[in-house]
Amino acid sequence: MPTIEITEHTLARLEPLTSPLFNYNNVIERLLDMAEVANPTEQDAHPNTHDRPQATENKMTNLTDTQTPRIPHTARAPRGESIDRETYARHLLAIITKWGGKAGTRRIKPELLQRLQHQFSAIDLDHYEKNADQQRWWNHVRFVRQELIERDLFIRGSAHGIWETTEAGARLGQLLIDDIDNVEVVVLFPRK
Repeated sequence: MPTIEITEHTLARLEPLTSPLFNYNNVIERLLDMAEVANPTEQDAHPNTHDRPQATENKMTNLTDTQTPRIPHTARAPRGESIDRETYARHLLAIITKWGGKAGTRRIKPELLQRLQHQFSAIDLDHYEKNADQQRWWNHVRFVRQELIERDLFIRGSAHGIWETTEAGARLGQLLIDDIDNVEVVVLFPRK
């Protein structure tokens, strides 16, 4: 059973990301998953992360690898425990506008992951039971895209895998490129 030691400082940084359902190994795996998506050249060199054994936490500064089964999440995330739709919408508009109003999902996903990596909760990074390859956050982003289409900020009927802004979406995106938290810009919901 491999054991790794980490500093108290690193342990303190991991602590807020854990919960009864997400132990330290889960959190480290999700952080590694994010790093692999952000750096696709390294991704193929790693085995499927879902086949890895899970870990239980050791209250010391050691993490011990065991055969604890993965706890699937099928229910909705509790309100306020994942990134809100307005945040996703703002970043999507800024990212796609920055790339000339049109971008593929293979380009959008890593950029969004990098921008929001410090805001993700363990729930955002969780995988669905029925689709182990699908993380909650990306599913939420796809729903936000639909909302942006309905509000005429994204083009309906773009080629598969390509997301495009309308002229109105590009104008909002241009404002958000310089100030992502601009309270004068309302994409889906007013900022509190």
